Amino acid sequence: SNLSRSRWSSWNSRRNHSWQQQEQQEMLWAPWIPDEMPPTPPMLQPPPPPPAPQTMLRLKSMS
Repeated sequence: SNLSRSRWSSWNSRRNHSWQQQEQQEMLWAPWIPDEMPPTPPMLQPPPPPPAPQTMLRLKSMS
């Protein structure tokens, strides 16, 4: 179990290091973002709009 714990800690430190590098890259492109626009991470994008009424009618007529 000691071996697995050391492997876990090494993987954890590696993950933290890559996370720090990512933050530094974000700092590089951050000045290009206007002040009034809050930065939006790609995973927090708004959901896609609902399907158009025509497709809804088509689905209803098919069933």
